[in-house]
Amino acid sequence: MFIFVLLVNGLGYSQTELDKLVFEKVNQYRVSKGVKKLVWCDKAFNASKQHSIYLKNNEEISHNENNDTPTVISRLKKHNINYIISYGENCAQIIPETDEEYFSNDILSTLIVNSWKKSPPHNKIMLNPNFTYTGISCIKHDMIFVYATIDFYQN
Repeated sequence: MFIFVLLVNGLGYSQTELDKLVFEKVNQYRVSKGVKKLVWCDKAFNASKQHSIYLKNNEEISHNENNDTPTVISRLKKHNINYIISYGENCAQIIPETDEEYFSNDILSTLIVNSWKKSPPHNKIMLNPNFTYTGISCIKHDMIFVYATIDFYQN
């Protein structure tokens, strides 16, 4: 008789190559502007993953959810980030124009980060020197959209 045991950490989400590339490109951008690198946080990743899934399921772009975690602060707290001095969130909905864009994580990560750079409020959040920790989640949907959420915080 075989017994299989599955151990799940938190929600069991795992970082994708696309998530890692966006994280690296955000940090490269911050350093190029004289801002310290962010530290990866699995709890913030879980909060951002929850929100990216919500965006995909509702096919919308918003910082709010219509559920028990309507705001970024409520999502961070749900994922056990309890003492927060400051926080921020950037979301993106990317519509790749070609199959190459959709299937190339390098191109997609550049499109995501560039969308935040081009938006003054999102750029300001991305370059906020007070933020220390981050989690990033990107989800591809129906070969049409890519939803991305990055949550930042300082504690």
